Amino acid sequence: LLQPHLSTTRCTARNTPPAIMSKKKRKSIERAASRERENAGDVLSPTGGPVQTMSPPHDTDVDDAKQKLPKTSSKTPIRDSDSRAFFDPSKTSSFEDVENGFIVDVVDEPSSAYAPKKTTASWTEAIEDGFKTVTPEDCAHWLFFPHPPNVFQSRIFERKCFARKCSETSKSGYQDLLTSDDIKAWLKEKKMTYGTNVDVTSYKGGVRRTHNANDGFSNVSKTADYETVMKRFEEDGCSIRILHPQRWSDKLWALLSNLENFWQSPTGCNAYWTPANSQGFAPHWDDIDAFVLQIEGRKRWRLYPTRDVSEKFPRFSSAEFSKEERKRLEESKYVEIILEPGDLMYMPRGTIHEAFCIANDDDEEGKGDDEASLHLTISVNQRNTFADILEHVFSDALADAVNTNVELRRCPPRDFLRNLTRLDETDANFRSSKKLLERCCNVVVENMMKNNVFAGSVEKLLGNLMRERVRPPKAHTRLTKASLGAKPSLSSKIGLVQKNCASLEDCDDGIVRLRTYINNDRKLHMEGASADILDVNAYREASSCMKVDPEIEGDDLDALATVLYAKYEDGVEVKDLPFDTDEEKIAFGRRLLDTNA
Repeated sequence: LLQPHLSTTRCTARNTPPAIMSKKKRKSIERAASRERENAGDVLSPTGGPVQTMSPPHDTDVDDAKQKLPKTSSKTPIRDSDSRAFFDPSKTSSFEDVENGFIVDVVDEPSSAYAPKKTTASWTEAIEDGFKTVTPEDCAHWLFFPHPPNVFQSRIFERKCFARKCSETSKSGYQDLLTSDDIKAWLKEKKMTYGTNVDVTSYKGGVRRTHNANDGFSNVSKTADYETVMKRFEEDGCSIRILHPQRWSDKLWALLSNLENFWQSPTGCNAYWTPANSQGFAPHWDDIDAFVLQIEGRKRWRLYPTRDVSEKFPRFSSAEFSKEERKRLEESKYVEIILEPGDLMYMPRGTIHEAFCIANDDDEEGKGDDEASLHLTISVNQRNTFADILEHVFSDALADAVNTNVELRRCPPRDFLRNLTRLDETDANFRSSKKLLERCCNVVVENMMKNNVFAGSVEKLLGNLMRERVRPPKAHTRLTKASLGAKPSLSSKIGLVQKNCASLEDCDDGIVRLRTYINNDRKLHMEGASADILDVNAYREASSCMKVDPEIEGDDLDALATVLYAKYEDGVEVKDLPFDTDEEKIAFGRRLLDTNA
């Protein structure tokens, strides 16, 4: 499967019975092993000596995930040409670089394929149906399988890379989400705009280039030309990146809607179509947690450990690494994994990676099929860290503390700033000034926690979330034909059409606004403005489907909060809304229904 660069790094492993393989596959493996033995002197070690191997993994569930085998005999001579670590999932199930906190797990899915809990449909049927019958938890479990969501989040999320091979839950499903024929059709229909919907890229000789321009007379157009893009792809070996294909794919739209409900964070998606024996991007890290779904062809991924603690869980993506930086990366311990159709891989935010499309296994005549690779990357948790929350919270907390505490508005001692530059704990003036600065910081934090000043910042963050999320398909809401045309009565129950689909924001102009993603434009999901909507702020403001002035409409605000914070399953009866007359209650119920939320 993989180019062997083995080292003495200790790996955990599990035993497995020998798998039954076809004659074609066995011949292919034997030919590869023969070539490996012939080249062993060049690749494995300077002297061509034997290398240490690990036992292959066995089918296992989560409970024995920490099981370890005895160490391989120390008598086995190790003759490695360098200290790089290489990971072959056919021989071991886990790689761990303790020094750098770099861990990669690979599982062969157990024979019992995961099925959605609240439906009798199989996963193939659920995907073909457009994810209409599955819950957000089901979609998350589909990605995490064989780990339940709580186990994935406690043991794998932000802790290690994870790859799932040979998945029965996905082999027939990924092509139902997207195919290369879909991309060709979108290009032919002139739906793609360079830089917004599509990028044409190459990475050759250590240099990454973008080729977002058409040939000939049409080179001034921003609309991607099918003939030009396919020429770049087929003749020049360029990769095609499709940004946010969920705007055209109903199944991807439904999947991302469910995943946004699970993560409570904007969830994006890009597709990468790469010709055989080529690479579209230089090594880099991203500012998102990534789930890679391999749809067509084969791709070799290299995963590198974080170089420095300052790069762990980054809030922004890196620039693409230079040729010199890549050489330094190759001198470190790294992992290679080959993904084939139906395989999945999770990479925590900040994982340094690169991917190369390789030819398929040799056939019986020894000829490989140069099939292009197509994979989806589902991204979550962009700018969703404690640091992002604290940026807003501390800014508002400082403003409130300054407004309410006169001591923070006093002048500091004359030498205060100069004393703080000394950074000498033995200096009395430095210690005194540092103590004074600490007291000021404590005043801000104590005021924030005592008066719940953070509430306004949290409301703004939730408002941003409402503006960025995708509008859900109606199948994912409680909307029915009856409810769409309903006229509320006193006995009617009113509740959110989807759990957590709205929030209140007390804005700077003194108006309280109901924020919701129910009315968002699907075509703008993760894209911002378009040619039709030039003013992004105006568009986002339009998503506020109800405005309340607390000084004039205090009862409206109380009623809105009553419905918003009611138990989702129960809702609120119109007769229980906090108004004096039945007419006011019914009129407010109509206003709520008009919001679609």
